[in-house]
Amino acid sequence: MAEYFHYRDSGGSLANLQGVGRRKIDIAYSFAMDVTAAHRGTLSFEGRPIQGVRAIMSTNSAYLSTVAKPDIKSYRDLAGKAVAPGRAGMTGLATFRNVVGEFGIADQLKEINTDYPEMSGLFKDGVVSAATVIGSIPHSTINEILSSTQGHLLGIEDEVLERLIEKYNYERMVIPAGTFQGQNKEVVTAGSVTQVVTHADVPDEWIYQLTKTSWENRMRLVQAHPSYKELTEEMVLTGIRIPLHPGAERYWREIGLLTS
Repeated sequence: MAEYFHYRDSGGSLANLQGVGRRKIDIAYSFAMDVTAAHRGTLSFEGRPIQGVRAIMSTNSAYLSTVAKPDIKSYRDLAGKAVAPGRAGMTGLATFRNVVGEFGIADQLKEINTDYPEMSGLFKDGVVSAATVIGSIPHSTINEILSSTQGHLLGIEDEVLERLIEKYNYERMVIPAGTFQGQNKEVVTAGSVTQVVTHADVPDEWIYQLTKTSWENRMRLVQAHPSYKELTEEMVLTGIRIPLHPGAERYWREIGLLTS
């Protein structure tokens, strides 16, 4: 595959989609909720749909994980508190704002916007009462916080979660008990699935070979990151609400995972 692609860092889910739309990036990772919004021209892409974005596969779940001080029992208790929900442009920040908006406290918080590495220190030093990330679990930032200071994960009530799913394309996610240190019960939260996307103009054969090679060598991906254990027959087409790239569609039909 090296003859087809080279690799570059980018700014996360939203920036990746913008890069695909501008043809600066051929293959990108993004969250399904953002992919759907980009295709439809809604939410963060209101009135500015990304033309030509196409799906290749879904790889693993992404969970909203919010760690809070022991006295914070619900998102509602964050009213009047300082929080670290991520920096501008991060999907975690956008998701946190959507959540606290549904809890009716969006205008009652003090945000301290930083990258993930700074969150741990802010939480440990008592500068913030909560920190939020979105991604695979166990997330290293939450692990670092809970391994060195007291805190717990915040869940989202079903009524609020249903509104988030309806408005923002989220999925219902469950963080299993024992995922993080001191977590003795499961936590219901919002989330999405991570998707690999491309542009319709990228050659069909390239995408076919990428899809085929990724699937046939998926155990090597697990060696790179344990979250790829979720890359199963049930996962690859989960949450895809936009057209598949023809190269990907061809491969998934060949192996019988796409039949309709």
